[in-house]
Amino acid sequence: MIKETENLVEDQKNVVSEAINQHIKKDVKSKAEINPNKSASFKKLNVNESSQLPTNDSERFRFIDISIFKDFEKSLCCSTCFGTINIIETTNCGFSSTFKISCQSCNVENTWRNSKMVGIKKNVPTINRRAVFAMRMIGKGAKSLQKFSSYMALPAPVSQKSYDKINDKILRATTVVANSCMKKAAEEEELLTGSSDIMVSGDGTWKTRGHSSLVGVCTVIGAESGKVIDIDVMSSYCKSCEVSKKLYSDKSKSSYQQWQSHHAKSCQKNHFGSAGKMEVEGMKKIFEDLSQKEVL
Repeated sequence: MIKETENLVEDQKNVVSEAINQHIKKDVKSKAEINPNKSASFKKLNVNESSQLPTNDSERFRFIDISIFKDFEKSLCCSTCFGTINIIETTNCGFSSTFKISCQSCNVENTWRNSKMVGIKKNVPTINRRAVFAMRMIGKGAKSLQKFSSYMALPAPVSQKSYDKINDKILRATTVVANSCMKKAAEEEELLTGSSDIMVSGDGTWKTRGHSSLVGVCTVIGAESGKVIDIDVMSSYCKSCEVSKKLYSDKSKSSYQQWQSHHAKSCQKNHFGSAGKMEVEGMKKIFEDLSQKEVL
Protein backbone atom coordinates (compact mmCIF):
# COMPACT_ATOMS: atom_id res chain seq x y z
CA MET A 1 0.00 0.00 0.00
CA ILE A 2 2.80 2.42 0.86
CA LYS A 3 4.40 1.86 -2.55
CA GLU A 4 1.11 2.46 -4.28
CA THR A 5 0.53 5.60 -2.21
CA GLU A 6 4.00 6.95 -2.96
CA ASN A 7 3.46 6.35 -6.66
CA LEU A 8 0.05 8.01 -6.50
CA VAL A 9 1.43 11.03 -4.66
CA GLU A 10 4.30 11.34 -7.15
CA ASP A 11 2.00 10.95 -10.17
CA GLN A 12 -0.36 13.62 -8.88
CA LYS A 13 2.35 15.99 -7.61
CA ASN A 14 2.61 18.16 -10.72
CA VAL A 15 -1.13 18.19 -11.34
CA VAL A 16 -2.03 19.09 -7.76
CA SER A 17 0.76 21.67 -7.45
CA GLU A 18 -0.39 23.41 -10.62
CA ALA A 19 -4.00 23.37 -9.47
CA ILE A 20 -3.05 24.79 -6.06
CA ASN A 21 -0.99 27.56 -7.65
CA GLN A 22 -3.90 28.53 -9.89
CA HIS A 23 -6.29 28.60 -6.94
CA ILE A 24 -3.85 30.62 -4.84
CA LYS A 25 -3.28 33.26 -7.51
CA LYS A 26 -7.03 33.73 -7.93
CA ASP A 27 -7.67 33.74 -4.19
CA VAL A 28 -4.89 36.05 -2.97
CA LYS A 29 -7.15 39.05 -3.53
CA SER A 30 -10.12 37.42 -1.82
CA LYS A 31 -7.88 36.46 1.14
CA ALA A 32 -6.82 40.09 1.52
CA GLU A 33 -10.43 41.27 1.51
CA ILE A 34 -11.41 38.92 4.35
CA ASN A 35 -11.52 40.55 7.79
CA PRO A 36 -8.02 39.97 9.24
CA ASN A 37 -9.52 39.68 12.72
CA LYS A 38 -11.36 36.51 11.76
CA SER A 39 -9.93 33.13 12.71
CA ALA A 40 -7.84 30.98 10.37
CA SER A 41 -10.72 28.48 10.18
CA PHE A 42 -13.09 31.25 9.04
CA LYS A 43 -10.64 32.33 6.34
CA LYS A 44 -10.14 28.81 5.02
CA LEU A 45 -13.86 28.06 4.97
CA ASN A 46 -14.60 31.26 3.05
CA VAL A 47 -11.89 30.82 0.44
CA ASN A 48 -12.91 28.97 -2.71
CA GLU A 49 -10.08 26.49 -2.49
CA SER A 50 -10.39 22.73 -2.11
CA SER A 51 -8.14 19.73 -2.54
CA GLN A 52 -10.89 17.18 -1.99
CA LEU A 53 -11.30 14.32 -4.42
CA PRO A 54 -14.65 13.94 -6.23
CA THR A 55 -16.98 11.41 -4.66
CA ASN A 56 -19.55 9.05 -6.11
CA ASP A 57 -22.47 7.89 -3.97
CA SER A 58 -22.71 4.66 -5.96
CA GLU A 59 -19.21 3.66 -4.79
CA ARG A 60 -19.85 4.05 -1.06
CA PHE A 61 -20.63 1.37 1.51
CA ARG A 62 -24.06 0.36 2.83
CA PHE A 63 -25.28 -1.83 5.67
CA ILE A 64 -27.58 -4.60 4.47
CA ASP A 65 -29.52 -7.28 6.35
CA ILE A 66 -28.45 -10.65 4.94
CA SER A 67 -32.00 -12.00 5.33
CA ILE A 68 -33.07 -9.65 2.53
CA PHE A 69 -31.33 -11.99 0.10
CA LYS A 70 -34.36 -14.27 0.47
CA ASP A 71 -36.45 -11.51 -1.07
CA PHE A 72 -33.90 -11.23 -3.87
CA GLU A 73 -34.28 -14.93 -4.59
CA LYS A 74 -38.03 -14.46 -5.09
CA SER A 75 -37.58 -11.46 -7.37
CA LEU A 76 -34.67 -12.71 -9.51
CA CYS A 77 -34.18 -15.64 -11.83
CA CYS A 78 -31.39 -17.47 -13.66
CA SER A 79 -30.13 -15.56 -16.69
CA THR A 80 -29.65 -18.85 -18.58
CA CYS A 81 -32.82 -20.87 -18.00
CA PHE A 82 -34.92 -18.40 -15.98
CA GLY A 83 -35.05 -20.92 -13.14
CA THR A 84 -35.15 -20.26 -9.41
CA ILE A 85 -31.90 -19.13 -7.80
CA ASN A 86 -30.34 -19.47 -4.35
CA ILE A 87 -28.02 -16.92 -2.72
CA ILE A 88 -25.80 -18.11 0.11
CA GLU A 89 -22.77 -16.73 1.94
CA THR A 90 -19.88 -19.15 1.45
CA THR A 91 -16.98 -17.48 3.28
CA ASN A 92 -16.21 -14.32 5.17
CA CYS A 93 -13.01 -12.64 6.29
CA GLY A 94 -13.73 -9.82 8.68
CA PHE A 95 -16.41 -7.65 7.11
CA SER A 96 -15.69 -9.08 3.66
CA SER A 97 -18.00 -11.87 2.50
CA THR A 98 -18.17 -14.09 -0.57
CA PHE A 99 -21.61 -15.00 -1.88
CA LYS A 100 -22.61 -17.75 -4.28
CA ILE A 101 -25.58 -17.53 -6.63
CA SER A 102 -26.69 -20.90 -7.96
CA CYS A 103 -29.57 -22.00 -10.17
CA GLN A 104 -31.73 -24.85 -8.91
CA SER A 105 -32.51 -25.99 -12.48
CA CYS A 106 -29.34 -25.78 -14.58
CA ASN A 107 -26.80 -25.66 -11.72
CA VAL A 108 -25.09 -22.52 -13.08
CA GLU A 109 -23.05 -20.84 -10.32
CA ASN A 110 -21.54 -17.41 -9.90
CA THR A 111 -19.69 -15.85 -6.98
CA TRP A 112 -19.21 -12.24 -5.94
CA ARG A 113 -17.81 -10.25 -3.02
CA ASN A 114 -19.33 -7.41 -1.06
CA SER A 115 -16.10 -5.40 -1.24
CA LYS A 116 -13.44 -4.55 -3.80
CA MET A 117 -10.00 -6.11 -3.34
CA VAL A 118 -6.90 -3.93 -3.05
CA GLY A 119 -3.19 -4.42 -2.53
CA ILE A 120 -0.44 -5.50 -4.90
CA LYS A 121 -1.94 -8.98 -5.18
CA LYS A 122 -5.54 -7.70 -5.03
CA ASN A 123 -6.22 -9.97 -2.07
CA VAL A 124 -7.13 -7.49 0.67
CA PRO A 125 -10.78 -6.40 1.07
CA THR A 126 -11.20 -2.63 1.01
CA ILE A 127 -13.88 -2.74 3.69
CA ASN A 128 -11.52 -4.30 6.25
CA ARG A 129 -8.89 -1.62 5.73
CA ARG A 130 -11.53 1.10 5.85
CA ALA A 131 -12.95 -0.29 9.11
CA VAL A 132 -9.52 -0.14 10.77
CA PHE A 133 -8.93 3.33 9.33
CA ALA A 134 -12.29 4.54 10.69
CA MET A 135 -11.43 3.31 14.18
CA ARG A 136 -8.08 5.08 14.11
CA MET A 137 -9.69 8.31 12.90
CA ILE A 138 -12.02 8.42 15.92
CA GLY A 139 -9.26 7.45 18.33
CA LYS A 140 -10.36 3.86 18.92
CA GLY A 141 -8.69 0.48 18.45
CA ALA A 142 -9.30 -3.19 17.81
CA LYS A 143 -11.37 -3.76 20.96
CA SER A 144 -13.75 -0.95 20.05
CA LEU A 145 -14.11 -2.39 16.56
CA GLN A 146 -15.02 -5.74 18.08
CA LYS A 147 -17.65 -4.14 20.33
CA PHE A 148 -19.12 -2.19 17.43
CA SER A 149 -19.36 -5.36 15.34
CA SER A 150 -21.04 -7.23 18.18
CA TYR A 151 -23.64 -4.54 18.89
CA MET A 152 -24.43 -4.15 15.18
CA ALA A 153 -24.70 -7.94 14.65
CA LEU A 154 -21.91 -7.77 12.08
CA PRO A 155 -19.38 -10.55 11.43
CA ALA A 156 -16.32 -10.58 13.67
CA PRO A 157 -13.74 -8.05 12.40
CA VAL A 158 -10.20 -8.94 11.36
CA SER A 159 -7.91 -10.60 13.91
CA GLN A 160 -5.51 -8.60 16.06
CA LYS A 161 -2.60 -9.68 13.86
CA SER A 162 -4.35 -8.51 10.69
CA TYR A 163 -5.46 -5.33 12.45
CA ASP A 164 -1.85 -4.51 13.34
CA LYS A 165 -0.69 -5.12 9.77
CA ILE A 166 -3.40 -2.87 8.35
CA ASN A 167 -2.68 -0.24 10.99
CA ASP A 168 1.00 -0.25 10.02
CA LYS A 169 0.15 0.22 6.33
CA ILE A 170 -2.22 3.07 7.19
CA LEU A 171 0.50 4.74 9.26
CA ARG A 172 3.02 4.62 6.43
CA ALA A 173 0.51 5.77 3.83
CA THR A 174 -0.83 8.67 5.91
CA THR A 175 2.73 9.75 6.71
CA VAL A 176 3.48 10.05 2.99
CA VAL A 177 0.27 12.00 2.36
CA ALA A 178 0.77 14.26 5.41
CA ASN A 179 4.33 15.15 4.39
CA SER A 180 3.15 15.91 0.87
CA CYS A 181 0.33 18.15 2.16
CA MET A 182 2.65 20.04 4.53
CA LYS A 183 5.17 20.60 1.76
CA LYS A 184 2.42 22.04 -0.44
CA ALA A 185 1.26 24.22 2.47
CA ALA A 186 4.81 25.57 2.83
CA GLU A 187 4.95 26.33 -0.90
CA GLU A 188 1.59 28.10 -0.66
CA GLU A 189 2.76 30.14 2.33
CA GLU A 190 5.89 31.20 0.45
CA LEU A 191 3.82 32.21 -2.57
CA LEU A 192 1.37 34.23 -0.47
CA THR A 193 4.22 35.94 1.40
CA GLY A 194 6.21 36.61 -1.74
CA SER A 195 9.40 35.55 -0.01
CA SER A 196 11.10 32.50 1.43
CA ASP A 197 11.24 34.35 4.77
CA ILE A 198 7.81 33.47 6.08
CA MET A 199 6.12 34.16 9.40
CA VAL A 200 4.83 31.19 11.39
CA SER A 201 3.23 30.51 14.74
CA GLY A 202 3.60 27.49 16.98
CA ASP A 203 0.95 25.65 18.93
CA GLY A 204 0.79 22.52 21.04
CA THR A 205 -1.94 20.13 22.07
CA TRP A 206 -2.07 17.16 24.41
CA LYS A 207 -3.91 13.87 24.36
CA THR A 208 -5.45 14.50 27.80
CA ARG A 209 -6.10 17.60 29.87
CA GLY A 210 -3.86 18.81 32.63
CA HIS A 211 -0.14 18.31 32.91
CA SER A 212 -0.09 14.53 33.09
CA SER A 213 -0.53 13.66 29.41
CA LEU A 214 1.91 11.12 28.00
CA VAL A 215 1.50 12.33 24.41
CA GLY A 216 1.64 15.83 22.93
CA VAL A 217 1.65 17.25 19.40
CA CYS A 218 3.45 20.42 18.32
CA THR A 219 2.53 22.24 15.11
CA VAL A 220 4.02 25.08 13.07
CA ILE A 221 1.35 27.11 11.24
CA GLY A 222 1.76 29.57 8.37
CA ALA A 223 0.62 33.12 9.22
CA GLU A 224 -0.92 33.82 5.79
CA SER A 225 -2.50 30.49 4.89
CA GLY A 226 -3.28 29.28 8.39
CA LYS A 227 -2.19 25.80 7.31
CA VAL A 228 0.08 23.39 9.14
CA ILE A 229 3.62 23.38 7.75
CA ASP A 230 5.25 20.88 10.09
CA ILE A 231 4.44 18.77 13.15
CA ASP A 232 6.23 16.75 15.78
CA VAL A 233 4.80 14.18 18.19
CA MET A 234 6.24 14.08 21.69
CA SER A 235 5.69 10.93 23.73
CA SER A 236 6.91 9.85 27.14
CA TYR A 237 5.37 6.40 26.70
CA CYS A 238 6.16 3.40 24.50
CA LYS A 239 3.89 0.38 24.56
CA SER A 240 6.62 -1.96 23.35
CA CYS A 241 8.86 -0.89 26.22
CA GLU A 242 6.07 -1.61 28.70
CA VAL A 243 5.48 -5.07 27.21
CA SER A 244 9.21 -5.81 27.31
CA LYS A 245 9.21 -5.35 31.10
CA LYS A 246 7.03 -8.46 31.38
CA LEU A 247 8.88 -10.45 28.72
CA TYR A 248 12.41 -9.58 29.84
CA SER A 249 12.49 -9.39 33.62
CA ASP A 250 16.28 -9.72 33.62
CA LYS A 251 17.73 -6.89 31.54
CA SER A 252 21.23 -8.30 31.79
CA LYS A 253 20.41 -11.25 29.52
CA SER A 254 21.57 -11.23 25.91
CA SER A 255 17.99 -11.72 24.68
CA TYR A 256 16.97 -8.37 26.17
CA GLN A 257 20.07 -6.64 24.85
CA GLN A 258 19.32 -7.97 21.38
CA TRP A 259 15.71 -6.81 21.58
CA GLN A 260 16.75 -3.39 22.88
CA SER A 261 19.22 -2.79 20.05
CA HIS A 262 16.56 -3.68 17.50
CA HIS A 263 13.80 -1.67 19.22
CA ALA A 264 15.83 1.51 19.75
CA LYS A 265 15.23 2.65 16.17
CA SER A 266 11.44 2.42 16.48
CA CYS A 267 10.95 3.35 20.15
CA GLN A 268 8.05 5.80 20.52
CA LYS A 269 9.40 7.41 23.69
CA ASN A 270 11.21 10.62 22.74
CA HIS A 271 10.40 12.89 25.70
CA PHE A 272 11.69 12.48 29.25
CA GLY A 273 10.48 15.68 30.90
CA SER A 274 7.11 16.90 32.10
CA ALA A 275 4.06 17.20 29.86
CA GLY A 276 4.21 20.98 30.14
CA LYS A 277 7.65 21.03 28.51
CA MET A 278 6.51 19.00 25.50
CA GLU A 279 5.48 22.11 23.57
CA VAL A 280 8.81 23.88 24.07
CA GLU A 281 10.91 20.81 23.30
CA GLY A 282 8.73 19.95 20.31
CA MET A 283 9.08 23.41 18.76
CA LYS A 284 12.83 23.31 19.25
CA LYS A 285 13.03 19.92 17.57
CA ILE A 286 10.88 21.04 14.63
CA PHE A 287 13.18 23.94 13.78
CA GLU A 288 16.27 21.79 14.23
CA ASP A 289 14.90 19.17 11.83
CA LEU A 290 13.34 21.62 9.36
CA SER A 291 16.28 21.63 6.96
CA GLN A 292 16.57 17.84 7.01
CA LYS A 293 12.88 17.34 6.21
CA GLU A 294 13.15 19.82 3.33
CA VAL A 295 9.73 21.24 4.13
CA LEU A 296 10.91 24.67 3.03
